[in-house]
Amino acid sequence: MPLTFPDQNALVALGRNARNPDFRKKLDAALESRSLSVVVSSWHLIETANTTNLGNAIELADFIDSLRPDWLLERRDIQRLDVAEDFYKFANLKFTVSPRVTTRSAVFASLNGQKDSSKFDIASRDFVNKTLIRCLNLGN
Repeated sequence: MPLTFPDQNALVALGRNARNPDFRKKLDAALESRSLSVVVSSWHLIETANTTNLGNAIELADFIDSLRPDWLLERRDIQRLDVAEDFYKFANLKFTVSPRVTTRSAVFASLNGQKDSSKFDIASRDFVNKTLIRCLNLGN
């Protein structure tokens, strides 16, 4: 199944279109059948929080979660996996390929240098809300 990685503008436009019930029904059907599989990254949430309009940011964060997306690891994590796998191939050692696309909690855990656990199962709206409030308090 192909993965779709929308940029922030596409995600915002898709969210606006999803306000239409007929469009949302078609979108949900595509997600349910897995003919559409969305991948996002933590940067989508950081970009979502890059506003002074908390209402819009929370709406977009909720929309992102409603897509039941897979989550792309951060660039450094992917590079670390690539280097390790290249070494194993070079050394002719058996290894298991690690996925680059995973769960939101696994991405948040990796960002914190820890193993995935329930403490990293943070709703996108909560991440965006805390990030936005922190930025506003710092004078962004």
